[in-house]
Amino acid sequence: MSVEAANWSKVGEGVEAEDEISYLSDFLDASIALYKIGGGVYESKAIRYMFAGVSKWLEMIGPLNYYPGLIEKLSDAGVRKLWEADLDADLISRALKAGWDCKIASLIGGEGEIVEYCREVAAELLKSLGVDYTGILKAFEGESGRPEFYSSLIGLTLVLATNI
Repeated sequence: MSVEAANWSKVGEGVEAEDEISYLSDFLDASIALYKIGGGVYESKAIRYMFAGVSKWLEMIGPLNYYPGLIEKLSDAGVRKLWEADLDADLISRALKAGWDCKIASLIGGEGEIVEYCREVAAELLKSLGVDYTGILKAFEGESGRPEFYSSLIGLTLVLATNI
């Protein structure tokens, strides 16, 4: 059995953002499955694939806004790795989409319902990765009404969840 690197040729070349997110979501889900069923044989490749998928998504939504202390809070909270968590494909897809939607909302001045949606998705993602979401929200309550906060929160969480 051979595992080949992902073909990124369709990502970023005129493909709609929703299609890119769907592709990256499927890619991350497949990488997690490869890690879990590979029996140690494909672990390092699967981890590299997960990191590459998250990195490609970050290119789409970047740059992330800087919130002093956010990365430290997340690091201290002990974000579990994607391959150790009990994530389903739907949550991965919703997290990538929510991060994108909040980034767009921040650029066009949209807030309201999108912030609530992103807050819910971020809470579910963090909970699945073993993080007390309420502690993060309390520490950043002044920022938690802004859509760009959730792009950064989801993005940094995924970075920590894919770093070795």
